[in-house]
Amino acid sequence: MFMPEHWTDAYIGKRVTALVEVGKLSVPRRGSA
Repeated sequence: MFMPEHWTDAYIGKRVTALVEVGKLSVPRRGSA
């Protein structure tokens, strides 16, 4: 079955990294890193 490019591991990796970075910015900074 044809797999769209946006479902490749590279794309998923980029999306996960982006979401993690956004999460770091959106979560209020507390004492613990």
